[in-house]
Amino acid sequence: MSITGGSIVYPPYNLLYYLNVLLTPWWTKNKKVLLFYSPSINQDGKINSESKYIYDELKNKINENIISLSNILSKEMFVDSVHYNKLGHEEVSKKISIELNNLFK
Repeated sequence: MSITGGSIVYPPYNLLYYLNVLLTPWWTKNKKVLLFYSPSINQDGKINSESKYIYDELKNKINENIISLSNILSKEMFVDSVHYNKLGHEEVSKKISIELNNLFK
């Protein structure tokens, strides 16, 4: 399975590797890292199997809590399979605000 980034295809293990490289310096300094997961959807509005696979790999291999946006997103919040419309941006920004407020309590 692979992740498409423009015309380049990234295997999920590369994504996990780069996330670890980017986040490890923060973790070693005991810094809190908020990692949000936003799935892509299929034409039926359901989370596609590639997104489920990526999320499972992230949960299994990244030592930090991952905040999934899956439970707040619906088909009506996307203009295509990955990009949010205005409603999607509003809902995602609310969720991010909640998590940031919780972080600073």
